Amino acid sequence: MTRATIMMAGHILIGTISSFALGLLIVGLTHAGLDPKQISPCACEFQDGMVVDLSPLAYNNGTPRFAINAPDAMNLVMYNPCSAFTITLLCLETALCDMAISEMGGVFYMSLGNQFTARFVNNMTSVDRLLEIQYRAIALDGEILVSHVQLQCAADTEAEFTYKTSQGNHMIFNLASKYCCPRKKIN
Repeated sequence: MTRATIMMAGHILIGTISSFALGLLIVGLTHAGLDPKQISPCACEFQDGMVVDLSPLAYNNGTPRFAINAPDAMNLVMYNPCSAFTITLLCLETALCDMAISEMGGVFYMSLGNQFTARFVNNMTSVDRLLEIQYRAIALDGEILVSHVQLQCAADTEAEFTYKTSQGNHMIFNLASKYCCPRKKIN
């Protein structure tokens, strides 16, 4: 345990904290509120030179890395960071694709955003205040859809992609991985 003195929102906090927790707190405070510089659809750099690079998670063979049921068993959402994949003409060269199965057995596909629309954003309005990648797509009715993939630093996890919630035309997902953790830039 490390004894730490931290000033937060004008208050001085003194107490013991594990070195790991202190490191996470410092990383969170260092990067809070600053939108990073986008390097690619799957990598960004913060003002302090730290980077988040999801390229080790990407499949580069035209298929999605992740496929999850969301929000019910009648929908399958597929996701691949960094590299596009194609399922049908409606999910052509996409980053996220929603496959819905109707009660009549019909299958419908809809892109939820492609790599060209990927933007790294520090979402300070979300409850979790996580760095996220936002993707945009246009639905068949002309409505703009926004997919939020919140990046959760999980040092001991290779990758876990989950559905969180849907709010209007916004779908929110979580990607927990060691590759979501800011690291020193390797030249």
